[in-house]
Amino acid sequence: MSTDTWLAISAGATFLLALAAFWAIWQNHNLQKRERRDRLLNEIIEWAIDVAKCETQADFLSRSRKSMLIGLLFKYQAIDAKSEYMKVTAVKFREDDFQVTVNETAQKLKDHLDILEKQIEGKTTAEERDKHWRSLMESSATLARKAAEIKTKDVS
Repeated sequence: MSTDTWLAISAGATFLLALAAFWAIWQNHNLQKRERRDRLLNEIIEWAIDVAKCETQADFLSRSRKSMLIGLLFKYQAIDAKSEYMKVTAVKFREDDFQVTVNETAQKLKDHLDILEKQIEGKTTAEERDKHWRSLMESSATLARKAAEIKTKDVS
């Protein structure tokens, strides 16, 4: 075989090697992108569950005891601190309905914090707080369901 033939074979082999490397890098990039989406969705689902768990734990508390309500208020404030991050995270999914649900849940959480503070001050009743609680629970359940739907859609 001549030198030109070996050069052509070497060039072809180099091209195939480069193509295989490009394909491997592309697959890795897509995998990382899917894992990042999955992680962000998991964070949103966990946030929605935290909202639900906090209030579920509150059901065991005496609604008339001020110290218990203050402890619950602190738990909600800690969860509320993640609200802005969740809103920014939801934008990354480019699904308007999902973003609206995250924003609604965050707003209902803030409203519930306000109602809780009013109950601590004696300016509202446990019934009023329960009404807000139900709305917050529905919103957080809807949010977790929509995030799970996005995860399921990504898998299929």
